[in-house]
Parts: sequence; structure tokens; C-alpha cells
Amino acid sequence: MRYKQKIAGIFLLALLISGCNGSSALKIADVVFADDNLKQCVVDTKALFVDELTSLSCGSRSITSVSGLEELTTLTTLLLSSNQLTAIDVTQNTKLTQLQLDNDVVCTGDVCP
Repeated sequence: MRYKQKIAGIFLLALLISGCNGSSALKIADVVFADDNLKQCVVDTKALFVDELTSLSCGSRSITSVSGLEELTTLTTLLLSSNQLTAIDVTQNTKLTQLQLDNDVVCTGDVCP
């Protein structure tokens, strides 16, 4: 009986150490980005999981679409100046406190510059 308890304890410890603890954290690699330049910017942060990413600086990268950013719900800062954006939806990014879109032509709904 003690042998089985030891084996179970070792197995549980191995799971916890390896990170297989039942976490359902979304991996950055699993997020689908419509724009390859945006994807590369996110990958360049070296974050492995979405919830690790609170700030993203992707200025001057020729980004044309932000589709996929809705998965990055822990972002508080998003810097996208000097890209080629014509529309942006950050309604899912409820923690954003700073959004920078200088030198982008952005249309939201019926409002276009």
C-alpha cells in the first residue's frame, strides 16, 4: 500500500513540476493573427502564454489588421503607431489603459478621418 502512495506522490509532483497542472492558459502559438507582421511582433516579445503579455509595442511594422488581438485580454498598453491600419476593435481588450495609433488612418464605425 505504501508503495502505491509513493508512486502516486511522485507522479503528482512530476505533473506539477512539468507544468501539467490542468492550467488552461492560452498559448501565444495558438492565437491566430490575420497579419503576419503583428504575429511576428507578438512572437518577438518571447511570451509563451497570452496572460503573460500586458504591453505590446508594434509601431512601424506595416501592420494592416489587428485580428487576433482580441485574444490578448491582459494587455494594458498597446502601441501601434505608424502602421497601415484602417480599422481597429479593442472591445475585448477591457484592461487597456493606453492605446497609441499615431499616423494610422483608423475608421471606427461611421467615423473616419
